[in-house]
Parts: sequence; C-alpha cells; structure tokens
Amino acid sequence: MQQAKAKMMGGRQDDADKPAFSAYRGRKLGRYTIVEHLDSGGMAEIFLATNDAVGGFHKELVVKLLQGRYQNNDQVVAMFRDEARIGSRLNHPSIVDVYDAGEQDGEHFIAMEYIEGRILTQLIGRGLEVGQPLPLGVAAFICEQVAEGLAYMYGSKDRSGKPLHVIHRDISPTNIIISDRGHTKIIDFGIATDAGHKKEDSESRAGKYSYMSPEQVQGQPLDGRSDVFSLGIILYEITLGKRLYRGKPQVIMKRIVEEQIRPPTFIDRDYPPALEKIVMKALAKRPEDRYPSAEEFGRELDAFIASLPERIGDRQVAAYVSAIENPDVAVLDSGRRRAAAFSGEDDDFEDEELDFDRGAAGGWRVASAEPPTVAGPVPKQVSAPKTFAVSSASKPHTMPSLPTVAAAAEKKTRASFWKRLFGGADA
Repeated sequence: MQQAKAKMMGGRQDDADKPAFSAYRGRKLGRYTIVEHLDSGGMAEIFLATNDAVGGFHKELVVKLLQGRYQNNDQVVAMFRDEARIGSRLNHPSIVDVYDAGEQDGEHFIAMEYIEGRILTQLIGRGLEVGQPLPLGVAAFICEQVAEGLAYMYGSKDRSGKPLHVIHRDISPTNIIISDRGHTKIIDFGIATDAGHKKEDSESRAGKYSYMSPEQVQGQPLDGRSDVFSLGIILYEITLGKRLYRGKPQVIMKRIVEEQIRPPTFIDRDYPPALEKIVMKALAKRPEDRYPSAEEFGRELDAFIASLPERIGDRQVAAYVSAIENPDVAVLDSGRRRAAAFSGEDDDFEDEELDFDRGAAGGWRVASAEPPTVAGPVPKQVSAPKTFAVSSASKPHTMPSLPTVAAAAEKKTRASFWKRLFGGADA
C-alpha cells in the first residue's frame, strides 16, 4: 500500500509535541505494537498500531486506549467494554470492524479496523471550501449505505436466532467515515445499546444534541426509528450544505421536539421532489410516521439513486473524494466561510463525557501518494434561492409559518417538560 506519513485531519499535533504520547511508540498492548498517536477523544486515545505474526503477517489497525483517568471508573469501563462487545457482534460492509479487546496492566483497549479516509463532516467541509459541494446522488448513496448498516444492526440475529436490536444512538457526521475508495463506514458504538443490555431511560439523551430524535430528547424508550431520524438530519444537511439544528442544547432540543422542519425546497427550489419526500418522511416527529425501519429508508434512497441519469456507487464517491483532495484545487474565501458555518461544532456543546472519540471522531487517515484518477468532472450543486416551491413545476410560495400551540393545557405540559429536563426555568 502506497502511503505517506499517517496524519489526523482536523489539526492533530505531531507526537513530538506530545511527549506523553511519543513514549507509547513501540509499546506493546497485547499482541499489538503502537506506531504513533493519531488523536485524543473525550475518554480515549487513538493510536495507529500493527499486528505482526509468523510468516510475514503484518496488519495495520487502530487501537483505542481508555484514558488513564477513567481506568478505575467502573461505569466508564463498562461502557467501553459494551462498545467492544456490541462491535464484535456486527459484521457488515458499512460498519467498522472490531477485532479484539483486552486489558493489560490495568489499561483497557479495543483493536479495530484502520480506515484511510475522512469523517463525513470533514468531507463536506472540504467540498464547500473548494466550491464543489457534495453532489445529490453521492450524498444519497452515502446515506443509503449508512441505512443498510443500521438495518443490519437492528434486524440481525445472534446464533440463537434472537434479534440484536442494536441502536446506535449517536448517528452523526462525525461518526461516519468515507474511505478514499468510496466506502462508507459507521463508527463509535460507545453509547449504543442492544436487546440484551438496555440503557436506563435517563441515559436515552446520550449523544450529540443536534442529531437526536424527538423521543431521544424526551428520554423516551428508543428503537431503530430513532437512528432513522438522526440519519434523516444528516441527509437534509449534506444535500443542502446547511445545518438543520444549531445553538445551545436547550434551544436545539426544544426545536427538535416542537419546530416544524422547513422542506428542502424552501432552501433550494430545484431540490428533487422525490428526494424531499424521502427526507421529510425520515424527519417525521412521531416515530410511527417515519419509515418503519432503516431498511425501508434505504430502499427508498436506492430507488431514488436508480432514477438518476448516471450510475452512483463507491467508484463515483471515490472520484469525488479525489477531486476535492487535489492540492491544486483552490480554497475559496466564501467556501471557507461556508465550511466553518457548516462544521460549527462549538455551537453544539456536546457532552464529551459520553463520547470516547470526541475530537478524533474516528477521522484518522493516511494520505495516498498517488490519488486515484478522477473519472470525469464533479457535478456542482445549484445555488440556493430564497423562494419556496412545492415542486419544480409549481409557483413560488412563502414558507408557511411554524405552528403555534393553542391549547393552554398542552403549553403547560410542554413547559413543565422543559423545566424537568433542564432543572430550572422553562427554556
């Protein structure tokens, strides 16, 4: 494999700037040898490592090491082990592979697949920077691949025939990696739950506020449709290059529960009606109004992709990645501003204490010495007009006003909910 020095996208520091981490180079954790530190998460350190065995066997992988301050925290260690346990039971092309878990000298670690690529947030940001936003077909394909992984997680069965019913609970652009070869992978099962190990209701709000479902915000029991809503947010955002929910947690969570979502055609009147229908169904407030499963969601996305004039697959995703990674492509000032507005991670105030990969977010990569050849031009996204249209053939309309709550009793109930949620004055 041709490669340059491993690097972490998003501003990681070299090991020379981190003496504590440089000391790990060459250290053995179980049968794995640490090569270099990739990045720091909220609760774990991410290392590039190798597994060398007889007959010239050599494999690069990632070792996730629980930080020392949490090694004696029983609750955190249990979460860390749950991540390894759940990940080890999943075997799907759209899910990162977990190879091993262990403990050595009181240090807990997980060995998993090493992926050369970018996290989705970085991919979107780079495309905006260079004025080549993610094409609609490529965006739909990425979400279709994620939907396939989610469908497998919730619907697959163990050896006894019992459904796993794995709910990720943290589907967001920072937990999706797009490899240089165009493959899509779901990562970070740190707060996932399954049929055999249900989380307490009070833990249902774990995750990134901007990508929670209404039922997750309210601490209600969850099923696979919660992940469908989270993926719907991602589809909305990456097809428009615009964040759906931003701000402080109180504001975001209240909007998720109460606010009507503006259809994509309000932002881009040329947005395909068929894709808009899919997005809005995934984003239905009530779980029973959404797709009943990620499998159904993915099936509709697949039908939309099949209706496009050009074939979309891994090869086309890889071509797009190669095009925007080209060092000769100029970064635009306007693009840089759009990328900063899209990432806006500081607006979310996510709780690091429930995110093993915070900061790293699985976004480790190796820069290829010879990027793949781009097979044709990369289509550009149409600029967003300021009018709203029901379909491309209809006349523009102004966006209908958001619904108001007329009943005082309902208003009082909602107010008391927010008071209970945040423990103070109504948000």
